[in-house]
Amino acid sequence: MQTWYDYRAAWSRRPWIVLIAVVAALMLIAGIVGTIMGSPIAVAFIPGLAAIYIHHLVAQKSLDT
Repeated sequence: MQTWYDYRAAWSRRPWIVLIAVVAALMLIAGIVGTIMGSPIAVAFIPGLAAIYIHHLVAQKSLDT
């Protein structure tokens, strides 16, 4: 499986999918930083994981069509 190339192909077909990846990455980073600092923003980690999974599903679906 060529995941990186698949993602790039999906991003070129539908550029808004990149936005999902960026938001998911920011949520994960915020969750990790929040965990280290003991901040309530730590709850962003699990939704960040869910957003990455949604990004993966949307990217794979866009390649199927």
